Amino acid sequence: MFDIANVMHLFNQLVREKYPNCTIDEPSSRDYEIANQLTVVIGLFMNSAEVLQGDVVLEIDDYDDDDGEYMLESDDDQKSLTVGGHSYSYKTMLEIVEFANTH
Repeated sequence: MFDIANVMHLFNQLVREKYPNCTIDEPSSRDYEIANQLTVVIGLFMNSAEVLQGDVVLEIDDYDDDDGEYMLESDDDQKSLTVGGHSYSYKTMLEIVEFANTH
């Protein structure tokens, strides 16, 4: 297990070093969305018994919720998503996001 406060402090320092020209402005709705997604990923790390080795690749579906042509596939519950070498059902991922959004 790790101390999330220490990790976030170190993460903040690394971001400032890597992106020195970034400024801190009023957060946008997209900033909040990304922060929520990062919270889910960090939660997965916290609940993992192993330290991840190598690269973690996240595939993000950048769709428009307001687009009337976007339709969810009917077999979403049967799909599995892999994050950090662990497979999760679509339903489980939704539950993780809902949990993260309420805590």
